[in-house]
Amino acid sequence: MLKNRYKSNSILILALILICACVFVPMMVVQAWFTAGEGKSIEIVAHIADINIKLYQVDDQNNETNIESDTPTYIDLTNGGENLEILPDEQYSLHLVLKNEDVGATSVKLRFSIEFYISTSDGDQLINSEIIGYTNPTNDSNGFIYSNTDNYYVYSSLDGNEQTFPSGSQVDIITGFTIPYNSFIDSNGEPILNGNNLKIVVSVETY
Repeated sequence: MLKNRYKSNSILILALILICACVFVPMMVVQAWFTAGEGKSIEIVAHIADINIKLYQVDDQNNETNIESDTPTYIDLTNGGENLEILPDEQYSLHLVLKNEDVGATSVKLRFSIEFYISTSDGDQLINSEIIGYTNPTNDSNGFIYSNTDNYYVYSSLDGNEQTFPSGSQVDIITGFTIPYNSFIDSNGEPILNGNNLKIVVSVETY
C-alpha cells in the first residue's frame, strides 16, 4: 500500500510538472519570436534633408559604411557573427554617426529622430524603443537634447540652446538600443506573432 501511495504521488507530481510546462512554454516562446529580418540583418531607412549631412554605420573594427538617404538598406548588427534574435529588454549594439561633409564653412542647425517598426500583415507598426549612446552636451561641447514635444533630439548646448553643426563636425546619434517587453505584445496582452522583421527609420533635419 505504501509503495502504491509513492507511485500515485510520483504520477501526481509528474502531471503537475507537465501542466506547468504547458503554461510556461508559450510565455517563453513570446520572449524570442522577434528575429532580425533578412537573416542577421535589419532594414534601415534614412531620410536626410541636407545633402552635405552623411550617415554612417561604424562596426566594431571602426569600419564605416555610408547609409544613403531614402534608400532602404540592410545593416548587420552582429559584426559578422551568428544569426541574431532580438529579445525584449536586451541591449544591442548599433553605432551610427552623423557628419557634416560640406567642403565650405557651412553651419546648420540639426535634429534627428530614430523610430523602430515591426512589419505586420497590417503594415509597419511603430513600437516603443530606447536608444543609447547619442552625444550629450557638456560644458565644453555641444550635443543632443531630447525634445518631448516632437520626439526629436536637437543639437544644443548644455543649457538647452540650439546650436549650429559646423562643417567637418561629427557626432554619435546612437551606439545601442533596447526594445522593451511591452513592444512584443498587443494592447490585449497577446503576443505579436505576425511580424518578425525589424525596421529602423532615421530622420535627420537641418534648418
